[in-house]
Amino acid sequence: MRRGEHRGRRIVSGSEDDLNVVRTLRGEDAGLVERFEARYGNARAFAESWRNRLHGGTDRRGDASPTASI
Repeated sequence: MRRGEHRGRRIVSGSEDDLNVVRTLRGEDAGLVERFEARYGNARAFAESWRNRLHGGTDRRGDASPTASI
């Protein structure tokens, strides 16, 4: 967290599992959870947004993975 905050970076994960694990700490360190949530980004959402921009927002049926075309 400190390194990401110091460098002004986001925390990115391939699923929301990491976010859910950190949220279990809310009772122990609510401030840490809030800081984590503010920096968290789901990599899948970023990949889908990137893919849509790259492919003009077309719906690619049968493409189960955001990186399947790579």
